[in-house]
Amino acid sequence: MCGRFTITDPLDEIIERFMASIADGFEYRPNYNAAPMQYIPTIIDSKNGNRLGAVRWGLVPSWAKDDKIGNKMINARAETLTEKTSFKRLISSKRYIIPTNGFYEWKRESSNKQLMRIIMKDDSIFSLAGLYVIWTDPDGKKLSTCTIITTEPNSLMQDKTFIIVCRLSFGMKMKQNGLKRRIMKFSLYSACSNHIKHLK
Repeated sequence: MCGRFTITDPLDEIIERFMASIADGFEYRPNYNAAPMQYIPTIIDSKNGNRLGAVRWGLVPSWAKDDKIGNKMINARAETLTEKTSFKRLISSKRYIIPTNGFYEWKRESSNKQLMRIIMKDDSIFSLAGLYVIWTDPDGKKLSTCTIITTEPNSLMQDKTFIIVCRLSFGMKMKQNGLKRRIMKFSLYSACSNHIKHLK
């Protein structure tokens, strides 16, 4: 299970990187230990372009009776997205990305585990892939929740790892004189060792 990441870049750099505007009510705070059940910065596509807002990490499906299930649904396996009822209906229209500058994974060394922070080789901000849904409680109150997609281990990380959305996979379409800027048609990529490094 992948359950910690960092997002500490200045707000203006995040906005520029993802060509996003700020959603109403969003307040950005750098976070060195973003964790499940916290509100995390997210980039969501809208009719007015990319919007930077906050969504609670831990997906609560529309059928859930209460929001406690969110703590058990912080990750969604890429290999079974189309099989799980909670996720397959979200793939086509409820995608989003999470801006980050690093995440934490365990590296096995013989019988021990070493906690590693995974970052880009050039220390740049990158993105994680996810799905979101708006859940409504019995009183009609709405709650935006999300899950982060994981994939199989690779040569660098021996456990399940976050999906990294590569810069070229954004499917970005830009019009110099218009507002149509799309980044949400992401492809799913596992972490590529030639782009990332790990730090203890």
